[in-house]
Amino acid sequence: MINIDPLPRVVIRCDGGRDIGMGHVVRCIALAEMLRDNFRIYFVIQETAQHVYDILKTAGFDYVTIPSTKDFHEDLTHLKSKMESADIVVLDGYNFRTEYQVGIKISGNKLVAIDDLHAWHHVADVVINHSGGVIGEDYDTERYSKLLLGFRYVLLRPEFLKINRTKHTLSKVESVFISMGASDEHNLTLNYTKALLEIHGLNRIHLMVSDVNPHFQSLIKFAEEHKRAIILHRNISADELIHVLSICDIAICPASTISLECCDVGIAIITGYTADNQLGILSGLSASGVVINIGNLNVPILELKSKLALLIKDTALLNKLVNVQQELFDGNSGVRIRDEFFELIDF
Repeated sequence: MINIDPLPRVVIRCDGGRDIGMGHVVRCIALAEMLRDNFRIYFVIQETAQHVYDILKTAGFDYVTIPSTKDFHEDLTHLKSKMESADIVVLDGYNFRTEYQVGIKISGNKLVAIDDLHAWHHVADVVINHSGGVIGEDYDTERYSKLLLGFRYVLLRPEFLKINRTKHTLSKVESVFISMGASDEHNLTLNYTKALLEIHGLNRIHLMVSDVNPHFQSLIKFAEEHKRAIILHRNISADELIHVLSICDIAICPASTISLECCDVGIAIITGYTADNQLGILSGLSASGVVINIGNLNVPILELKSKLALLIKDTALLNKLVNVQQELFDGNSGVRIRDEFFELIDF
């Protein structure tokens, strides 16, 4: 009988929760989906909220928890105790800097870093940044490091990459989708909802929220008080999100993974930033002409109301955004990234 070696293993180290949101976890799940047919996927995450574990379980990925710590030496020790010599290791987080990466490389493992800050030297074999507004000169790496930059390597879940869009012309805005990130520390979801409720002509506001949002209960209460206008979507799947976006006229969200998902579906987007790590995607989307960039999203409600009221009336601009979005992604980023992982396998 011929022995068939098991699939090569990819260990993904990322974290999620109330303090840092779910961005790292969501894009790592997207990466894992791209690789799952050809690799064994194994997540390593610090102890966190049950909701984060549930997301990984629902996606069908194995995971193990390690103690929560801000000491990267301890974290690295915990990670290495879960690694095997032939593993390809993926790091996605802002604590996995040069010294941490060196600790992986000296074990002989191949290393992939997902990094949208380009603020430290990389020793990783591959660095992925799917922001459209970044170039190779932004990075400090080893000579052997390979950079996978831009929308050609966008980390989107397969439901988005295979989507068939139905194009329609917007004549007026009646429904709005809002997502301000899983954690939404400053409760921007509520601020934008209150501003939109005062704009004449809007009859539906769809809110996407997560259990890790510290304002979750107050949002539920507010939605119940305005149930004729507000529909709250809690912990929804990719397919459910695609459906919600398809029935809305515009989306308001930060320039994070959700903005890329909105672009892929095809919807007019008003965006900006809530954290510096979103500036790369914001720059890329703005330069591509597929979003309206209003800058810092944390502004007073009165200013929001006047700004949003003007933008919502400009249906010519909103339709133009959606038309340009058609050319942004080609659906093949998963194939490109998978091929790069094949190159890392030691035969």
